[in-house]
Order: sequence, then structure tokens, then C-alpha cells
Amino acid sequence: MDRRFANATTYYIELNDRGLMEYGEEDLIQIMEGDSIIFHLNSSSPIISKCLLLINLPNLKQEETYHKVTKPIVPLKRRSVGRNSKSDIREQLVSIDPIFKPFGAVEFEVHFSVAGSFFYQIEYFDHDLDELNVSHPDWIVVSPYLATARSTFAVEALSVQTMLSRCLGKVKDWPKAVEAQVKLSYNAIHLLPIQKYGTSGNMYSIKDQLSVDDWYFDSPKMSAEERIAQVKEVINEISEEQEVVFFIDIVLNHTATNSEWLLHHPESAYNLHNSPHLTVAWEFDNFLAEFSKAYAKKGVPECPNAPYVANKADLQAVMKALKRRVKSMSLYQYFMYDKESVRTQFEEVLETMDEDELAKLKAVEVNAVNYICLLYTSPSPRDLSTSRMPSSACKKKKKK
Repeated sequence: MDRRFANATTYYIELNDRGLMEYGEEDLIQIMEGDSIIFHLNSSSPIISKCLLLINLPNLKQEETYHKVTKPIVPLKRRSVGRNSKSDIREQLVSIDPIFKPFGAVEFEVHFSVAGSFFYQIEYFDHDLDELNVSHPDWIVVSPYLATARSTFAVEALSVQTMLSRCLGKVKDWPKAVEAQVKLSYNAIHLLPIQKYGTSGNMYSIKDQLSVDDWYFDSPKMSAEERIAQVKEVINEISEEQEVVFFIDIVLNHTATNSEWLLHHPESAYNLHNSPHLTVAWEFDNFLAEFSKAYAKKGVPECPNAPYVANKADLQAVMKALKRRVKSMSLYQYFMYDKESVRTQFEEVLETMDEDELAKLKAVEVNAVNYICLLYTSPSPRDLSTSRMPSSACKKKKKK
């Protein structure tokens, strides 16, 4: 028997006529991994006809609940309000068949053998619509049990210490480095990312998400598989000998500029092609970078003490030099537009749209005479004859 489920509990709850648990909108139901819930629908419920319970649990074999104690469930935290599910996710949900009870009531028993955030909905035949419908989703959080070789911890029992991964040294030295934290009564260690870092060296700027950085090994020639195997081996050793649970940040969406993956998929990152509204930010950042280079090479005449800032006078000189240069960039042009040109472009766009497209944009009625809507970005940030404003906005024109 899995010791995580030794104290598993079965909760019982009656659903209201909308298929929801009768708690406030801000409540959230939280149970433990291995627990079960019996959902009960009264015979008078308007959603009982041909009903099924749909839930986004992994489609695993329902395991036995070892210690059944049926009792009311208690709301613990906040919950969010969801929407009805769409047909395109229907096939991703597990269907739980009803258990028919006396007097026409039905029940659904769901065993939560894995931790996570789950939602359920009741699918039923809606006699008003004369078709199948689904109730609004309700959410359940299933907290995990975390195990070492000899102990099992609930999340609330953890005392977590966050450690900078590189400060622990090589992977083989981690057991000794963690020992001091264990003596301080920590039973969980949280490490920052150990994936292969990019040129910046920042632990949250990842070059290769599928490998561990060279920093943690004596031999840089180790394969990605060998590195991960050694990390697992050392963590298991610490878990067995020191009774410590390990957490490591797995960073998948923080990508370094020298990532090979990013070179093949540049559209995955922000750039001036897919995000032209960032043009002004790019121009300003580029200016600051060039100014910094010039300052480091003593190329700012107003700052005689460059490349140093030793006192208040030096700082004021830098600020004065920056302000003068920023003013000459004419960034105010990003907030100007050619009124007649923009109005003409906007009217042309509207003329090409059909009713469905306008409805999607919620453009029920647009008066191009009274309102000027800015829906474009200038292709050239240096073209002073056209607008440089990158945002979508509307300004009301004064009536004559």
C-alpha cells in the first residue's frame, strides 16, 4: 500500500441545481492526494437528465481508496470563476458515469490519485435547448504528499530553504553543502535553475532547456543524459540519508539570446516585426547602450571623470548629458499622428471588413467623422513626416 494514501479520506458533497458546490464565489476546495469526493445530485435537479461528470483528471485507472471516512468537505482558499467548456476540449475530459441512488438521485465518485488543479462540469440534457449542455466549471485543488526514503510530508509541513544553485558547487558536493541546512531543521531545499545558461550567465536565461550547465560537473564532455542521471543520483542520496525534499525550478520560457532553439524560431521572441509597438522602447534601450559604451571610453565630453562616477557632481553631469541627448531623439513623435491620413486609412480598413469581422472587433457602430482611431504603427521610427505612435487609441474630434 502506498503510504501517501494511508489516511485517504472520502468527502461527500451535494451539488446545487447549477452543478456547483454550495460555497461562496471566493472559496476554493482543497483536498489531499489520494482523497476521493462523492458528488451528489438530487432527483429534482434540472441538470440530472442523461448526466455525466466531466473532469480533467489524467485518464488513469481509478485506484482503491484505502481508508474511507465519509464526511463533509470544507472550503479552504479562494477559487476562480470559470466559463462553460467548449466542444474543442470535450474529448480531453474524463467522463464519470453516474451511480443511481434511491428516489432518483445520482452520485459520482472521483478518486484523486494525482495532485494538481482540476475542474469538473456536469454534462446533461437541457430540455429548454433540446440538446446536451454543460454546467459552469468548479475547481478543486489536490495538494501532494512529498516523500523521502522514510518519511512523507504534506505541503504544510515543509520548511523550505531557497539556495543559489551555483553556491552549492559541483553536483557531487551537494550532500555536504545541504547538510548545514538540515541541521537548521529545514526539510526541503529549493534550487534555482540548473539548466545550461546563456551568455549572460543568469540562472533564468537558459541556452539549452534540456541539459544541465557545465558549472555543476568536473567534465564538460558529459552528455545531457549523463548529467541528468548524476543529478538524480545525488538528489536520491540526499533524500535517503538526510530526509530532505528537493525542488528545482524548471525554466522553459526564459530563453537566452544565444539559444539554438531561438535562432530557428525567432518569431517566438519579442521583436520589432511581430511587436512593432516596442519600437520606442527598443530605440531608447539602444540609445542607453550606446551612451554607456561611449561613457566607458571617455566619449562623453560633458563628463570629464568618465568612466567613473565618484561623487554627486559626476552623477549630475551624467544626468545632464543624458537629458540633452534624450531630448534630441524627439521621442515625442511617437505620440503624434497625421490626423487626416490616419482617418483615411481607418475608413479604408472598415470598408474591407464584413459584418462578422466587425462583430468580432465589437465595432457595433463607428463614426469616422467624430472619432479618429489609431490602428497602425509607422514603419520607420526615423521618418519625421509620418506618425510614430505605436498604440491603439481613439481621440474625439471637436465638433465645429
